[in-house]
Amino acid sequence: MEHKSFPVKIDNPHDVVIYDLITIIRNFGEKVDVAHFVRDDLTLDNIETKGANYITVIAESPLHGEVYRYGSHGKYWEQVGTVCGYA
Repeated sequence: MEHKSFPVKIDNPHDVVIYDLITIIRNFGEKVDVAHFVRDDLTLDNIETKGANYITVIAESPLHGEVYRYGSHGKYWEQVGTVCGYA
């Protein structure tokens, strides 16, 4: 099994397709907004970043998933981890 070193900067967020169970957590200072939904046609570039201090996206499919964050180290997306999936 390959071990990735995180975070990994995403240079082309329009090329990163996220699908299945998606959780978006937006931090606006003291306020946190959480959205859960199912999609199969979304990219990181489609996610509104304006106004949020930090955004965390968890995209899970049955056997794997990825965790992305916007704003931790600058105004760009990074992959910060993986998950096993929900199956």
